[in-house]
Amino acid sequence: MNPYLINFSNFKVNSQLFFTLFGFVAFVYLINILGKKSRLRLQFFLDNMIYILIIGVFFGRLFTIISNYQVYFYELSWSSFYKALAIWKDKDISILGMIFGMFIGLKRQSFLYQELFARWADVLSIASLALLSLHNIGAFLYGNNYGRITESIFGVTFNSPVVKYTTAVYPTQLFATFYTLAIGLYCFNLYNKYRTRYDGYIFLQASFLFFTLRTVESFFRGDDTIYIWILRMPGILSAILAYIFFHQIIKYEKKNRIS
Repeated sequence: MNPYLINFSNFKVNSQLFFTLFGFVAFVYLINILGKKSRLRLQFFLDNMIYILIIGVFFGRLFTIISNYQVYFYELSWSSFYKALAIWKDKDISILGMIFGMFIGLKRQSFLYQELFARWADVLSIASLALLSLHNIGAFLYGNNYGRITESIFGVTFNSPVVKYTTAVYPTQLFATFYTLAIGLYCFNLYNKYRTRYDGYIFLQASFLFFTLRTVESFFRGDDTIYIWILRMPGILSAILAYIFFHQIIKYEKKNRIS
């Protein structure tokens, strides 16, 4: 693992940033390809892309601040508020929060322009899973989102200032890479099977599976976050969302008689 793909004195390429940008290329490519197959108006997405990205960045930063509140607000002062807002300094944005924000932005614009949000959500779900898979590879190389200490054969030792442990830990970034990729392939198979017949169904399936496996992943994570007793807050929220989406799937399948 290397935090930097290229590490010269005057030029460095951050591993996580590189793979995240590569993920956005895949994201845009899939939006274009699947959007055409789903007979969606790609011009609508292009016209509103800046707005959707701004909302995404806002929520991405908000998620980062909340999950690292002890870093940004160790004291209540104007400098703390400036540090929280100064995204151009640390460039720290939650990719999951950004995707959530993009869905919110797309939902609003779809309502205003009378677009089929459910169909857009299906396409965006598959594209987002591809983005997350590549982002997690970068997180593994950089050391972010690492696991707790383990003596099992799965243990990996990181040489990164981001990781607080010097012993072997679970490579939870790779776990996340594999399960997001697997969910993405499963949803792509559903897309080829149903495509425009059941708008919104792929989004529900993707969300349920993602938050279920993210809940499982949280039991292996070792990086700092908010805890309630011995449970990680992200894991609790993921479990709640998985439960909500599970019930939405049941209702959808009964309504549309999907077996």
